[in-house]
Amino acid sequence: MLKKTACALAVLPAIYVGAAQASAVDPAIVAANRALSFSLGALNQNYRELDSGGSVLDKENGAIPRIGVEYSLMGLQTPLRFYMSADYAGGDTSYKGALQNGTPYDTSTGNKIVDLNVGLGYAFGFGRFAVIPGVEYGYSNWQRDAGKGDPVHGVKETYTHGHLAVTVSGQFAITSKAVLSLDAAYGKTVSPQMKIDELGGTSVTSPTFELGSKPWSRVGLGFDYAAKKNVHIGARLAYTQFKYGASAVYAGVYEPDSKTRHTTFDFVVSYNF
Repeated sequence: MLKKTACALAVLPAIYVGAAQASAVDPAIVAANRALSFSLGALNQNYRELDSGGSVLDKENGAIPRIGVEYSLMGLQTPLRFYMSADYAGGDTSYKGALQNGTPYDTSTGNKIVDLNVGLGYAFGFGRFAVIPGVEYGYSNWQRDAGKGDPVHGVKETYTHGHLAVTVSGQFAITSKAVLSLDAAYGKTVSPQMKIDELGGTSVTSPTFELGSKPWSRVGLGFDYAAKKNVHIGARLAYTQFKYGASAVYAGVYEPDSKTRHTTFDFVVSYNF
């Protein structure tokens, strides 16, 4: 019994040292996560509405300009990581579908897309590498102007949803100034809704179409370089995918199942502290 107790006590310091090493995050990674950053890039919209059999009813494609701002903070003593971001993308994409009577209808769609995110995580350091698991809540608002400028067939709609996801970020300090990151998130949409704002240029009072909650996911790749002590530059590439379920029928009208895929690429400049 005494031998077993002595062995256990001998192991405790090693466990403590291992835990301490796992919580020591590389200074380059800490610096990359303490910033007020501004981004400029593009969002590629890939949207599909589907019938009950999975066939495409209509689709939209195209790249539109995007700007964003993010504030992130990682503790110097305790490696908690907090971030919040806001992004806006706006412009026209191509629309290919059909009118209610089945007549093919090819036109353009005006888009205004706002994405807001807030997240919290904890960093575990392993030499020049860190793993940061966490959680994220987000909100998205898409103002869709299908048939933009068409006084007869144009439709303006607003789609909104939140998302709640678990996240993980793997970050590697390539050098004392350069950090490479690979991020992933998975969750579900929260309270997805759609409202019709205008039909043929005329404002309407629309019921709220409640859309079914579906999976939401994102993967991303980022690079951060400390050009100066407090000025960093970098780039980010991300792919986000989510679905909406079909709504109930209101006065003979319903919103079908849909699938959205966003690919974003941004150049980033930040003030780091």
